[in-house]
Amino acid sequence: MSFQASVYFENKSHEVTLTSLSLKSLEDKVKEILNNRTQSKNLLQFKIRDINGQNIDNNQKLRIAFDTNPVRLFIHFINKNNDEEMKYPDVETQNIKTIELDQNKPWIEANKRALRIVNEMIEERQKGIVIVSINLDQFAKSNDQKNFQDIHFSMMINSKQYMKKKIISPYTVYSFHSKNIKFDNITIDGCVYVIDCMIDGIGHFHITQHLIHTKKSVINYTFKQPIFIEKNSYKILNFDKAISLIRFVLCVRLQTLDDSDILVGYAFGYLGDAYHGKGEYDKAIEYHEKALKIKLDKLGSDYIDVAKSYRRLGNAYYMKVEYDKAIEYYEKALKITSDELGSGHIDVRNLYNRLGHAYKSKGSYDKEIQYFEKALEIELTQLGPGHTYVITSYNNLGNAYESIRKYDKALEYHQKVLEIRSEKLDSNHIDIASSYNNLGSVYYMKTNYDEAYEYHKKALDIYSKKIDGNQIDVAICYNHLGNIHYGKRNYAESIEYYKKCLKISLEQLNENHIDVVIWSYNLGNSYLETGEYETSIKYHENALNIILKKFDVLGLILEKNGTNEEVIQYFEKPLEIRRKNLNDDRLYIGLSFHYLASAFKNNNILNKSIEFGEKALELRLNKLDCNHPHIGESYVLLGDIHFAKRNKTKARKYYEKAIKIFNQRFGEQHQKTQNVKLTLEKINEKEKGLKWWDERDENDKAKIIEKYEQLTRNDFITWLLNQNKWKNDLKNEYIFAIRVAIELYIDCHSIDNSNQDHKQEKKENEVLFFLFLIYCKFQQAYVIVNETKKLIKMKDLTLEELTRQSYSCLDLTFELVDMKNNVINSDKAVKQAFMTKEPSFKIRSRSLQQLIISGKYKIIKNALVVMIGISEYIYTTEWPNIPNVKKKDVKNFKKLFEQELNYQFVCNQSPQMTKKDVQVFMDRLFVDFELRTNAKQYDGLIMIICGHGKNGNMLVTSDGKSLSIDEIRASFNCDKMESFKNFPKIFIIDVCRGENIPTSQTMAMRGKVEKKEDIRLLGHNDDGFLMIWSTTQGYQIGDFSLLSSSMKSVVKSKYKSGYPFKQMFDDIRQEIRKRSSGEWYCIETQDTTSYDMIFVAKRTP
Repeated sequence: MSFQASVYFENKSHEVTLTSLSLKSLEDKVKEILNNRTQSKNLLQFKIRDINGQNIDNNQKLRIAFDTNPVRLFIHFINKNNDEEMKYPDVETQNIKTIELDQNKPWIEANKRALRIVNEMIEERQKGIVIVSINLDQFAKSNDQKNFQDIHFSMMINSKQYMKKKIISPYTVYSFHSKNIKFDNITIDGCVYVIDCMIDGIGHFHITQHLIHTKKSVINYTFKQPIFIEKNSYKILNFDKAISLIRFVLCVRLQTLDDSDILVGYAFGYLGDAYHGKGEYDKAIEYHEKALKIKLDKLGSDYIDVAKSYRRLGNAYYMKVEYDKAIEYYEKALKITSDELGSGHIDVRNLYNRLGHAYKSKGSYDKEIQYFEKALEIELTQLGPGHTYVITSYNNLGNAYESIRKYDKALEYHQKVLEIRSEKLDSNHIDIASSYNNLGSVYYMKTNYDEAYEYHKKALDIYSKKIDGNQIDVAICYNHLGNIHYGKRNYAESIEYYKKCLKISLEQLNENHIDVVIWSYNLGNSYLETGEYETSIKYHENALNIILKKFDVLGLILEKNGTNEEVIQYFEKPLEIRRKNLNDDRLYIGLSFHYLASAFKNNNILNKSIEFGEKALELRLNKLDCNHPHIGESYVLLGDIHFAKRNKTKARKYYEKAIKIFNQRFGEQHQKTQNVKLTLEKINEKEKGLKWWDERDENDKAKIIEKYEQLTRNDFITWLLNQNKWKNDLKNEYIFAIRVAIELYIDCHSIDNSNQDHKQEKKENEVLFFLFLIYCKFQQAYVIVNETKKLIKMKDLTLEELTRQSYSCLDLTFELVDMKNNVINSDKAVKQAFMTKEPSFKIRSRSLQQLIISGKYKIIKNALVVMIGISEYIYTTEWPNIPNVKKKDVKNFKKLFEQELNYQFVCNQSPQMTKKDVQVFMDRLFVDFELRTNAKQYDGLIMIICGHGKNGNMLVTSDGKSLSIDEIRASFNCDKMESFKNFPKIFIIDVCRGENIPTSQTMAMRGKVEKKEDIRLLGHNDDGFLMIWSTTQGYQIGDFSLLSSSMKSVVKSKYKSGYPFKQMFDDIRQEIRKRSSGEWYCIETQDTTSYDMIFVAKRTP
């Protein structure tokens, strides 16, 4: 078992996992974090406090701290000189409140003036302080010092040599110019701004508001926590104090700067962090959204600080258990971070890790595994196989695979953790014991109880030696061993271990601790299995007073004993309390809904049962992955309820949905899957029995009823099954349904005349109900489309349903666009469209068949994309740098081909490439990707070249030399590259060539060629090349990246509908012309192919 907590210091949260609740384990984790953050060998001394500010200095206090949820701990650093925590002057007797800037206009004006003076002093590199206060003159002393370097502050007051002042009644703004200021026995009722000078103090000195200083200032006196003016400088762990300080800075910035100034945005962000640390997540979201808005406006959408705001919003929504919103923001942060810092950066790893935990909380275990594996890949590359992050990821993956019942994979990862720990740690280290417990848990889930027992016993031996057999980790091991005996049905032994576990937990933990509840519950279950119900209820009743979930357990026990009347109250009570204390969308609320639905069903209150069952399902669908087992259980319950109501159509629908989920999560042979299948088969058998009865003529029915009334039940069944007339059509499974139909039939024909109409109507409705079950099936028909016969299945016999089904037979694809022809292909695009005054849309339809069969075509599913992008040049006078190549072109093409189409994308890393670099790059390309044999089975080649160019189809390299583009292209000719002979080859040449555009003299035509004396054929000696040239007319720089951005936009919007690539060229040209600089651009193509090309995104294995 592990214990998780958030540890805060330097205004940042660090997640830690403890294998045991001991102070030493926690201190070791904190030291490990500090080691990773500093190169200093001398670690800072620190104290650990809980959320209430209480020092945690023993194991008992630590366990009490872990009673809260979530667990937050705070690190306070200690002054090395006297081993005491730095303390602030006692200000309680002053009883002076922080001035709220937005309520005191003179105070605002005074601070605005102070900030202007501060900025002037910084610009002029002056040193000193600026003070906003009511009256400093009362503290003035005469200057009796001969050494002006050691003059006290009180002697500077009213000194023309040091002080200037500006009165903004009732406040005064003072400025003192000196590189060293020594405060002496004075209380300043206001604010002090320090600019790059040294501050000392003697006696008692106090500031009622705030000390705000620049980074270069040296503060040698302990004040109330100072505030840095620079970015990333709010380092305070008491969140109430932090909020007060940051609000002060925010108010100053709002009054002295523009509302959308980036510094205001940073202050909003810091305020959001403080509220997050305090646990006020709605407030945190409010301020992070304000920060994000300013950052997007001032920095742009791809700036790394924008990613930080997205990440912080994701953290807040995660803590609010709104996992979909958290994932949305984490993915936005991931995209920017990956683009800006590189896909292998450690910050990218951190986001993968957060996404993994978010998907884990949703129950989306496949996604969880995907992101934890990505995090692990970066950790192994950047940090090495023995790093603590690697161990954490192995553990995460082991737990994830255990969740999806892939126990062998789980064992593989937990075994890796054990191997690393065994190499680095002593064999009796408690982390080794933790690995033993993890392995034991997986073997337990595999029902390999002997192996599980072996590992948990090893863990117990280590914990017993380390902590004298009297600590909570020993209790956990006893619990595991009790679970094993319970699984083996050795209930007496399980009771023995559970008792040991509970005894230690009651000694070591608070009696209301959650673990005490769980272990009492386990013990109660064991007594339940031995038939000792009174003892079982005793333990569950004890737990009931601790946690609401045990209401549910008692209800389930009563259900098991058939005491249905009392069950409902045990489920209604926790629901009432939970709804008072939790949001209505929390999963525990859904659990109460589910249990109540079951209780009402068992009491035959079916309408109430449906109400709560549907509420549980709705909540779970909103909070969990669509194939989560809990959703399957809701479907089963709703199926049971509708079956009890004799609405077998709805029952079947829910059962089929449940089977689909259980099949996906557990497999066909799992007991859950088989149970629901069996229930569904019974429904089908009853329907077949009713259908069999309905198909009998009146003579047969009369004869059957006669025998039914004459014979005993067993004799009647024997007679019915042995009649030759229908022997082959009738199965024993149909008998129950036939007997029900006979009873209905008899009742309908033997009603009392006094109540005939009413009873007749009632019985006819019941018969019609069964007839409905018989005939309410999909009605089949055929639709002929271009002489092709296609089957349709009608849910309803209506014109609307026939139109819908017929329409589905047409091979049509659609494109939804707004009035500016922007494709609507995402939720974001829809929201943007509805921000206009009159949102309007157009539907563009194309027949996919007509679109692509007009000529030959080839589909590209697995292309190799190679890009040479040169943006920096040595001789910049002749060849200016083209920063857009690196900043925009590479990103645009990468987003299109690698991220959207999932093709292999290769590009030079350095913005500079000499002629030799390009040649080496091409040589390595052929070797590394085995192009001569096409061992990786590429079905297309896309070559992109960006940079400066010269006449003659030449690429200019960074050293000013020229390299023939046609020679690069020719290296892929059929005679040199037979492996790509039958595959499309696309060359995109996006170079700034002045007036150098491809002329007819440089083009070759397929078929017959008429040579002229001045025509040079440049190697177009085979089919399979599509050359795309961009031309910036009259310019040698200023590429504007129009081709890459337009191609990305058009291809992404059209390729999914099967739109051929060549037919996109006009759209690309139109897209370019929309841009302000598009008039300088034109697109030329040289085509030696005899087919068009269709892009299809590569599927990941």
